[in-house]
Parts: sequence; C-alpha cells; structure tokens
Amino acid sequence: MLFSLVLSSSIFSVDIFSMILKSLLVLFLGRSNLESAKPMLILGKYHLESTENFDEYLYELGVSYILRNLAKLAKPTITISRTCDENNESSGATYPPDSPDCDWRIYTETPFKTHTIRFKLDQQVDDYTMDGRSTISIFNIQDENTLIEHQIGDVNTTLIREFDEQKMKVTLLVNEVTASSIFPRLREEKKRSSQEPFTN
Repeated sequence: MLFSLVLSSSIFSVDIFSMILKSLLVLFLGRSNLESAKPMLILGKYHLESTENFDEYLYELGVSYILRNLAKLAKPTITISRTCDENNESSGATYPPDSPDCDWRIYTETPFKTHTIRFKLDQQVDDYTMDGRSTISIFNIQDENTLIEHQIGDVNTTLIREFDEQKMKVTLLVNEVTASSIFPRLREEKKRSSQEPFTN
C-alpha cells in the first residue's frame, strides 16, 4: 500500500510528492529525529570568490582610502563554528540553529591580519572590525540557514549571511548602499586512508 501511495503520488507535482514523503518520514521516524538529521549549513569554512559594490560599501562606512585598497587585495577565508553544552551533547541532545545556549565563533583570516568574534545569539558583543571600526554587534538567526549581524557604531550596518550546500552569500547594507560577496564552501581534506603506507 505504501508503494502504491508513493507511486501514485508521482503523477502529481513534485511539491505534492515532497509533502507526502516528508509526512511519511515524520510518521515513521518522528519529527525530532527528522529535524536533527538535517545538516546545519551555517557551520563550515568559506573562501572569498567575488564581491560586488564592496568599495562603495566601505566608503559609506567611512573606511579610509588605504584600508579600502587593502580590502580589495585580501581574499579572506572564514570559518564559522559553534559549541554547545558538552554534557548534553554527549548524552545525545541536539540543539536547533537558534538555540541561545550555544557559543558561536567567526574566524576570518587574510594575508594581512586575522579577526575572531565570539558571541551568543541575540546578545550584544563588543567588536573591533577588520576595517578599523569599533562596534557593538548583535547576531540572530532569521531561519535555520540565514545568520544576520547588526553592527552598531558611528555608522550602523547589517550583514546578512545566507548559506546553502555550496556557498555563503553575504549581503552588506549601510544607508542606501548595498554590496554582496560570494564565498564558496571549502571541503575538508579527507584524513589519510588506512590503505596508505605507514612511515616511521
């Protein structure tokens, strides 16, 4: 009966088939197991591929000519990680993306300098940005794969980081200026295979 239900549903649109399949998975696996099985796409390592209107964005922020030109040369690599309560994680507990109980870290590395910001969601944190601004930053999650940062300082700005399996897209907003950057996701190198020879 299950097979005939799935087969007959393929006659309908892909959306209807997807809805039926998800309902069946929830029925057999339970909602919490299904949700915990989904990967959290925010976490990972990314490298800058392209920017659009970035110099105008920095100019609007009041960043100096010298720093704006250095920013053009920098090709940052960004690593986003999260640590939750180890005691609960070892007992099998899972944390949703917007859990307030987790500590986040964004580490940015360029040939010129590095920058680390640590934060909890929806809490203010002091920061000194790579372009030399002193700000108060607040991070929140709009949906499970969009991380939003509000920087409050002499000039306020918003960074919207959107994630999928291939990349992070960053939209930067200040006053009437919008810029964007694309960061493809870097895949971790696989550990040495057990078939590779040992070296003493």
